[in-house]
Amino acid sequence: MKKLFSGGHLIFGTAASVSCLATALFVPRSAAQPAPVPGTPSAGPVAGEVTGIKNDPDGVATTLAFEILDVTDARGGLKTEFDSTVDDLAAKLKASGFPSEGIEAVRTALEKWFEREIRWEEIRPRLAQAYVRVFSAGELEELLAFYRTPAGRKAAARLPDLFLEAVTIRQEYAASKQEILNREVGLVLNKYKAR
Repeated sequence: MKKLFSGGHLIFGTAASVSCLATALFVPRSAAQPAPVPGTPSAGPVAGEVTGIKNDPDGVATTLAFEILDVTDARGGLKTEFDSTVDDLAAKLKASGFPSEGIEAVRTALEKWFEREIRWEEIRPRLAQAYVRVFSAGELEELLAFYRTPAGRKAAARLPDLFLEAVTIRQEYAASKQEILNREVGLVLNKYKAR
């Protein structure tokens, strides 16, 4: 495992990792984040309420999205993802030589923050709205039917880890080609820099 931090960068790197932790948990991994939908209540709709989302004028899609969140145990997944992120941070701190008692203090602070600040009832409507922005009510019905099958339950449980593994594979693969890229782009830059 590579060291995350070295020397004088340890404290700064630790602070940066901790401050980015919450964002990493709740920001979609896609760079193309949809803009908030005007007219959508910030606290989120309740099932059956008119949402103001173009896809969901009668609230049916939102109700289905809530069901998908329940069937896929999105609430449990949120805690699992948080715990995994904390474990990864702790491993990186340990590999960098950070003291064990400091690692446990960071872990405790993060866990207390999660228990105190993260409220399922606040994020659940936002997650449902994300589904509704992407899928129609008919598509959500199909997804819900799938998630109720054995393969769907397995997909719900395993796809988040599979997506993260795929990101790691892509990053490692790209890194293996970085030297070639640097050389080729360097030639282009040098050509135009000389002008």
